[in-house]
Amino acid sequence: AVLDKLRTKTKLEGGKRIIGDVEGADVFVLDDMISTAGTMAKACKVVPGHGGRVHALMATHGLFVGNANAHLEEVDAR
Repeated sequence: AVLDKLRTKTKLEGGKRIIGDVEGADVFVLDDMISTAGTMAKACKVVPGHGGRVHALMATHGLFVGNANAHLEEVDAR
């Protein structure tokens, strides 16, 4: 499944719709890069609304700038 989003030069649009089925699944949220963690936090809030459980977060590159730590502290992952 994927999170539907669009990034413009100034902001992130969408991110409220999951394409695919996560109902009853333990979901691994994967992103290529965590910068401010906004996309990661948004994905983790959307998954339970579609019946899934966030199991783990993963990224290839972690920059963790700005409010990244605060965003990640809000995430409810197992």
